Amino acid sequence: MAVFSRSSLGAKLWSGVVFIVLGLACIVVFAGARSADITRISEAQYSQASEKQRLAAQWVGLTQTNVTRVRASVLSTDPAVEALYKEQIPATVAQISHVQKPLKRCLRVPTRRPFSSELLRNARPCLMPWHAPVPQKRAASPPRR
Repeated sequence: MAVFSRSSLGAKLWSGVVFIVLGLACIVVFAGARSADITRISEAQYSQASEKQRLAAQWVGLTQTNVTRVRASVLSTDPAVEALYKEQIPATVAQISHVQKPLKRCLRVPTRRPFSSELLRNARPCLMPWHAPVPQKRAASPPRR
């Protein structure tokens, strides 16, 4: 502190400016790091959701196609239709089973909404001062006459 008390007024003012600039730089670095974390988490959640959706759409398409083939082969009296679908139906069932395995794995993982508890848990220490209860104003007494 002795160095600070012996320095000139200009040096004291510039040291205040430097302190403020360094504080702002720290805030920018911290905000950038938090933004990168949030982006990483949200991209991971988005990729999981899009993979689930892709697998589900593929499963639905294969299942509907196979149901249509089975229905056509059962209802048709033409032996050519039955012969046409004879090999395609088991192949599609194998494809459905192949798609169903990762889809079941995806569905076992609990889905989390973006910016869910993980992000809020990380943000809570920063937000705590603003979560303090606000004191209620007392009702104003009626003006006296």
